[in-house]
Amino acid sequence: MNIVPSVFPRPHDISMLSDDKKTNSDTRQELWLALHLPHFSLEVLTRNMDRKEPCVLASSSNGCSKIELCNASAAALGVRVDSSIHTAKLITPVRVLERDKSAEAAAFDGLCSWALQFTSVVVKSSSFGLLLNIGSSVKLFDGLGALLNDIRIGVRRLGYRAEYAVAPTPLAARVLSKQSPGKVFLDKKQMKTFINGLSIDALPAKDKQKLELATLGVKLIGDCRRLPRGGLSERFSVAFVSTLDRLFGDVVDPQIGFQLPDFFESEISLPWGVENSYALLTAMEHLLSELQTYLFNRGLMTSSLQWELRGDCQEIDKRSISLRQPERDTESMLLLVRQMLAQKNLKSTVYSINLKVTDLYDSKDNELTDLFKKNTH
Repeated sequence: MNIVPSVFPRPHDISMLSDDKKTNSDTRQELWLALHLPHFSLEVLTRNMDRKEPCVLASSSNGCSKIELCNASAAALGVRVDSSIHTAKLITPVRVLERDKSAEAAAFDGLCSWALQFTSVVVKSSSFGLLLNIGSSVKLFDGLGALLNDIRIGVRRLGYRAEYAVAPTPLAARVLSKQSPGKVFLDKKQMKTFINGLSIDALPAKDKQKLELATLGVKLIGDCRRLPRGGLSERFSVAFVSTLDRLFGDVVDPQIGFQLPDFFESEISLPWGVENSYALLTAMEHLLSELQTYLFNRGLMTSSLQWELRGDCQEIDKRSISLRQPERDTESMLLLVRQMLAQKNLKSTVYSINLKVTDLYDSKDNELTDLFKKNTH
C-alpha cells in the first residue's frame, strides 16, 4: 500500500464510543492505543517541505535503487513503492531522499515526549509505533472520541500520518493498528473473537514459523490457538506460545515506559537545503512546539535556547537566545527567533537545525518567586 490515510481515520466502531456507561466502566482497566507510523522515515525528512512536491525515500538492494516510501503527491502521479528510481523519474520529476537514522531516532523520542501529555505511560513499539495506556485518560479528556481527536490533531500538526487501534491488551492494539486500522475494542471478549478470525499472517511471529503453520493447514489465528499448547511449545518455542497469550490477554504483559531525558535536544533535517533565514521558521516552530511539550510534561521552564544551524562541510552556525525570565511560552520564544534571524544572515546553506535546552527551572519555584515579587510591591 502506497498511501496511508491523512493522519488517522475516524473509528470504525464509532457506536462503541457513544455508550458512556460502557466507556466509563472500561477506564478502570487497561486500555491501549497503538499508533503506527508507516511513513515515518520519509516524513521526518519532509514534514517541513512543501507538501505538494513529489518525494520518495530510496533504498539500495543488489546495486539497484528502489523506492521504499513515497509521499501522497508522488503516489498521486503514479509513483509506486518498490519501483526503481529510474522508472519513477520517467513518470515525473521527484525529489529522492535517503534515510537519516539519527534524525529518525531523535524525532521518535520527540514524538514519545509529546505523547506523554495524554498519559503517563508511553511505550516505544517496534517499527516506529507507539503504545499509550489510555485507560485512566479517557475520562480526563471527556471520553474516548475526544481523546482520539486531540491525538489526531496533534499528530497532524507534528507533520506525521498515523494508523491506530484501541484494545484492552498492548499487543492486540499493535497488531490491529497494522492489520485493521481504526478498530476500537473496549471489551476483551469481542477483541478475542475478532482476532481469532484474522489471518495467521497478522500474528507477530517469525516468517519461518508462519510458513510452517501454513503447511499444517493453519490459516487463522483462532486455528492456531486450538492446537495443543504442549505441541506448539515443543515445535515453535515457549516464546511463541507466550506471544499468543499476551495477544489475547491471558497473561500479564508488562511494558517499559518511555522516560523523558534530563535535558531537551531535538533536531530537524533539511535535506533539500535552505538559504533564506525566514524559510527556517517552520522547522524552528516545530522544534519549539516539541520543547513546549517537554517543559509541560516535566513541569519546567527555561531561560535560554541554544540553536545550531548546520551547513555545508559540517559548518555550524551557533546562536543563543536569552529570555528575560524562565518561561515555556513558545509564542514569545518564536518572536525572539524571528528577531534573531532578522539580525544575522546565514553563513551557508542550512541542512539541519538543532535545538538544545539545558538551562531548566522548576515551574512551581518560578511561580512562587513571581508571587512573592508581586506581594512585595
